[in-house]
Amino acid sequence: MRGCALTYRGDIFKTPLLYVLIILTALMSSCGVNKKPTPISGKPVYSATGRPLLTAEEIVTDLIAYGKKFLGKPYNYPSAWPMDCSGYVAYLYSCYGIHIPRSSSALYTYTLPVRYPLPGDLLFFRGNNNKNSRIGHVALLIEVRGEELIMMHNTNSRGIIIESVQSSPYFRNRYVGAGRLPEIHARMD
Repeated sequence: MRGCALTYRGDIFKTPLLYVLIILTALMSSCGVNKKPTPISGKPVYSATGRPLLTAEEIVTDLIAYGKKFLGKPYNYPSAWPMDCSGYVAYLYSCYGIHIPRSSSALYTYTLPVRYPLPGDLLFFRGNNNKNSRIGHVALLIEVRGEELIMMHNTNSRGIIIESVQSSPYFRNRYVGAGRLPEIHARMD
């Protein structure tokens, strides 16, 4: 076959196959669901265009712009892993070298509670049973308008959307609080 880098020698592909397996393993592990959170303070973070992002504000601004490219995508949209609410948030941050827990409840305990949330912080909500205190949903805060919190998140029925917490009776009644990722907190002035 002309142009093929793999060469057949006996029963297996030799060295080129090994390289392919190493590359695939590295790619799969870099976006792994079970990846432990890793701090990034001191390490450079880059935008999609390759520009270094140094401050929390630069990272969050770029991350929100990138996240908006997924608006309208359905729940469990295929990516490095299926994007449910926590998968969407984890995927966005992983694109900036920030690897966080992959469930809403684990994110709730991982983040630092904040009284006055800022864009880039995570908003947490009780699940379907409003009487249960279990965290069942997470969203990314993208804007604060006075007392109004504007979030971008993945919903079962509407996919990835932007909406106000206060304008949604469903989410307003289930809102638990906000949390900041330690990796973002470490980069704040």
